[in-house]
Amino acid sequence: RILQAVRKRGEVKAEELAQLCGVSLMTVRRDLTALDREHLLARTHGGAVSMEYAHQKLSRDDWVSYCRECISRYAARFLENDETIFINGSRTALDVLKFAGDKRLTVYTNNCAAIGMQLPVDKLAAGVKAMAPELADSKEAGTAASKAIMTTDTINKEIAVTFEAGGRKITLGGMSKGSGMIHPNMCTMLGFLTTDLAIDKALLQEALSSVIKDTFNMITVDGDTSTNDTLLIMANGLAGNEKITGKGEDYDAFYSALEYVCTTLAKTMAGDGEGATKLFECKVVNAKTKDDARILSRAVVGSNLSKAAIYGCDANFGRFLCAMGYSGSSFDQNDVELFFESAAGRLQVFDHGVPLNFDEELAVKIMKEQEVTVFVDMHEGTGSATAWGCDLTYDYVKINADYRS
Repeated sequence: RILQAVRKRGEVKAEELAQLCGVSLMTVRRDLTALDREHLLARTHGGAVSMEYAHQKLSRDDWVSYCRECISRYAARFLENDETIFINGSRTALDVLKFAGDKRLTVYTNNCAAIGMQLPVDKLAAGVKAMAPELADSKEAGTAASKAIMTTDTINKEIAVTFEAGGRKITLGGMSKGSGMIHPNMCTMLGFLTTDLAIDKALLQEALSSVIKDTFNMITVDGDTSTNDTLLIMANGLAGNEKITGKGEDYDAFYSALEYVCTTLAKTMAGDGEGATKLFECKVVNAKTKDDARILSRAVVGSNLSKAAIYGCDANFGRFLCAMGYSGSSFDQNDVELFFESAAGRLQVFDHGVPLNFDEELAVKIMKEQEVTVFVDMHEGTGSATAWGCDLTYDYVKINADYRS
């Protein structure tokens, strides 16, 4: 019924949402059975909203589809993180809180956890009502929000930057969550970006769609793409800059800030993969094309054998070359150079098709660092890309073997 209303009128009335789904909250604590835990609410203002979402054709969360239809002007939004994923026609029924004065309310829902489980609506509705008095817009509240959406994450992910546009100081902030089931296909990750920039909605969407190609879409933890992958950006225009309606200096400044924020969040997510002890990076340079570089680098960090080698500090370079070979990108191995890099140094192990005799002790020293890079020079073109992942540890299996118990 909500989708029908959106298609017909382009909006949903608060009264309808009261019956079927909606709340006007920014964040809900992940464990709503304990109402004394941290929770956060945040009011927003009208502006432009853009979204990237999971591109799976057969199994996409209903609320991802709903949000796609609702992206427009908004008064508030609700993020939910409990033991459910709304899938295959299921729905939630929540009370709309009356603290949002705007009667024309659009609600964007996000969720992640055990796929297909139903939501304990009575507990959630009670928690939603209890949170209304906690509305806040402080930095501390923002940090609380980033913690509230954590599941198996071991650290919260948040960042904010400032830049200038139209002579005004602009702020862009973001938070994300995700530790397992991370293999974005746009980008269980959820990401939320807010800015006070005034910008045309089409340009906002264009910037977001472009930036994710080399940020969130270049991370992987376990090769599993979630049904709920979502990245939302909201721009309310309150900075007072002249609205950006075309590409130029102001747009470029915004794009650079957006790229930095998304890169930082993406790398933090990759390094905080379930059970991970290291951030595993692969840089591919001088590939035939940009797309080839993306394919090759992501194949390397996504290989279980490569990830296990990073965990074990084993400079078994053949595993990385193997991943490149089955990636789908064609290349001549006789053109390839491969190096291991970290804060402890740099070591070449493969040179134009020839394996090198190298210092095993130095290799182990390099690979013991918390951030390890496999650097690959293809010598075939000008394309370059960087992908991020993590090592594969015993704890990843433990976490996912006991996920619901």
